[in-house]
This record gives sequence, structure tokens and C-alpha cells, in this order.
Amino acid sequence: MLSGIGPKQHLETFGIPVIQALDVGHNLHDHCSYTELNFLLNQTATMVPDRTTAELFQEYITNHTGPFSIPARFESIAFVKTPHSDLPAEYPDLEILLVSTYLNGENTNVGLQLLGLPQIMTDSIFVNFPGHDKFSLFPIIMRPKSRGRISLKSSNPFVPPLMEPNYLSNPHDVTTLIDGMKMVIQIAESQSFTQYGSHLDPTPLAACSHLPFRTDPYWRCAVQQMGKNIHHQAGTCKMGPTCDPTAVVNPELQVHGVSNLRVVDASVIPLPVAGHTNGVVFMIGEKAADMIKRHWARTESC
Repeated sequence: MLSGIGPKQHLETFGIPVIQALDVGHNLHDHCSYTELNFLLNQTATMVPDRTTAELFQEYITNHTGPFSIPARFESIAFVKTPHSDLPAEYPDLEILLVSTYLNGENTNVGLQLLGLPQIMTDSIFVNFPGHDKFSLFPIIMRPKSRGRISLKSSNPFVPPLMEPNYLSNPHDVTTLIDGMKMVIQIAESQSFTQYGSHLDPTPLAACSHLPFRTDPYWRCAVQQMGKNIHHQAGTCKMGPTCDPTAVVNPELQVHGVSNLRVVDASVIPLPVAGHTNGVVFMIGEKAADMIKRHWARTESC
């Protein structure tokens, strides 16, 4: 947008000469989640700093097994469909992550220092319920309908842009997330988990304590208070054909109406990916490299 490619009226507001009028910054989408469903246990079944030993670390270094092999605290992932899904049968609309690694225990502060984390982390979801083993299940909306926007605050490139994510602005996203929360609780209260004493922490959110716990109105309030994003922002240079007035790049990732310019990142993804975006962006980069090489292979050399 700063270079003159973007919504015409928006660029003119900041005195930026318009090179090509395109919907740059629109179609912002992200995966939303609710991470506050904590399940307490009556057994020592999770990973906390007090139980980390040199032997466990050696096991990981030698065999790549044991607690240190857990990727980013997430032990299990599931992709499921919620009851209100309007997607085809083969498309999941919800991801569930199981988290069993927390900075609980007597040495929590030491663990925070070793990880370089600030003291404020002692009040976060990473370190709740000291002295109790616990785990969490995160429901994540895979196909959100809500859309946001990135726009300029200034023509100065050193001024950060304005981000309006509009998370959960579409009611269907809220319904999907509540469905996911109910599914998560059903899983955590199944026999496979209750054998470890699994039970949902009964402490209500302060802002929602006026509503009956575990009812739809309570969960709706909880989502509005504590819903989170997963930092999978994408879509603001949407890929699509020339006949699509909202498209910014074509299937070759070339910017519509601008010669010799491609966009190669998560912003070209037109619709939310039903999964994490990391691998998708690698694929986009590899495909772009192939297209560029193919282009120059066809081009007559000087």
C-alpha cells in the first residue's frame, strides 16, 4: 500500500499516488481458539519443571524420546467436525490440541528464569494451579467466516499499520467454538481421562460468574472475554482470477495489473486453511520458486 498498490480511496487519503487499485489489506483471516479449559488431575501425569532430570534430557539427546520430545507442549492433535458445521463431509471445521506441559511446581520461578520469561508469566495459563497436575484441550476454529482488515495509519513506513482482525464477528464462528468447547469437555470427562481424576476446573471467569456455569450463555461470555487467536494471519493479498474484484494476485502469484511483481507469503491464501499455515507457506515458496525458474527458462537470454 505504501508503494501505491491498494484501495484507491484509502491510498489517496494519505496522499499516496495510486499505481494499481486493488483490495490489498482486505480478507484478513485467522484461526481462533479458547485456551482456558483446564482439567485438574489427581495423579502425577504431566510434565512440570520439578520432575525434569538430567536422565530425561539425556534420553532425548540419545533417543529423541521422553518428555522433552513433546513438540511445543502439544502431545496430541485431532481434526473433527462440529454439529453445526456447514462444510462438506470430508472437511473438518475444528482442531483440538492437547497440552500437558506447564510450569507448575515449587521451582516455577526458576523455570521462568531459565526460559528467559518475565515474572508476569506467573499469572498466565502456563503456570496456573501450582501443586496440581493439569492438562488443557484447545478447540480451534479451522474455517472461520469472520474477516478483518489491515490498513495504513500513515504514509510514514515506520508507523505500524492498523490491524482490525474482527475475530468472532460472524456468529457462526462463536457457535463453532462453543460446540468445540463442549466436545473438548466430553473428551476430558470420558473414561480414558477420568481414570486419572480428570475434572474441569470449576472456577468461573470473573466477568461471566453471573451466568450459570457450563451453559451456552456462560460459554458465549467466556469466548468473548478470553477467546484467542493462533497467529495464523493470512489472506490480505488474496489469490484469484482477474474477474474477481477482491483478488490481488493471480494463480502465478503475480500482482494484477503490475509487471514483474509477485507476492509469495501467507497473504495470498484466499480462504482459511484447515490446519496450520507453516507447511502451506513452505509449499507456496517452493511453487513460486518453480514458477520463476520456469519463467526464465522460457525467456530468451540477452
